[in-house]
Amino acid sequence: MPPWLRRRYGKPLVLGLGDPLDDQAQNAANAVKLRFPTATVDADALALTGRERRIERGPDEPADTYAKRLRIWLDSHRTRGGAYALLGQLFAYWRATLNVPIEVVAASGGRESMDVNGAIVHDVIAWTGGGDLSTFSAQDWIFFHVPSSLDVTIIASTGDEIIAGTGDVIIGSIALASLGGVSSLLPASLVDSFKIVPRTWAPAQLKRCTIVLLFGTGRVLGYGGGHLGDGYVLGADLPLQIVIDY
Repeated sequence: MPPWLRRRYGKPLVLGLGDPLDDQAQNAANAVKLRFPTATVDADALALTGRERRIERGPDEPADTYAKRLRIWLDSHRTRGGAYALLGQLFAYWRATLNVPIEVVAASGGRESMDVNGAIVHDVIAWTGGGDLSTFSAQDWIFFHVPSSLDVTIIASTGDEIIAGTGDVIIGSIALASLGGVSSLLPASLVDSFKIVPRTWAPAQLKRCTIVLLFGTGRVLGYGGGHLGDGYVLGADLPLQIVIDY
């Protein structure tokens, strides 16, 4: 600056003009950093980036794990629509709160089974699904095998499900057993959390996806050659069923 802009009257004027420019430059630099997800980035920035990249953060998922998923989003989306990609996202989304074996079964009987470590194997089973394959030929089923040690009894399976808890199953911050009473509706927020990943990562041509939570002794009648419908379960604990229509 020339001398007359560094004196009593000129200096405040220059500072008043320069400070907003400095702030704008700093904000621009910070914005660029927020576009590159890391564990130390602001949580709101991670959430916005995840929404843009169509990768939602799982309940209680650590920031470093989520940031890593956001950094490899292009590679992940290249295989979107396949069972392996779907299981990979389910594993990452639920690992912190519901790390259980998960299976994806197609209408054709093709099945991908994933263990609690994320390892996936493929086989083919006899499967008639919900008995409505003529109506929904493009559909699949996702089975969560919840161990009996979590001690929850499902007493009905209509709509978004009616349940009665006999123990504590914690999914995120929601305890299923804390719902109380003889029967309670499953919280809408929890129903939505199970729908988030399949809505984005299921095959594009899919018309219906049925999510089945197998609790305790509950098993699908004739799984491997049976179907979901009235009286479809064995054991004392009825499965929880959530249906997504696309």
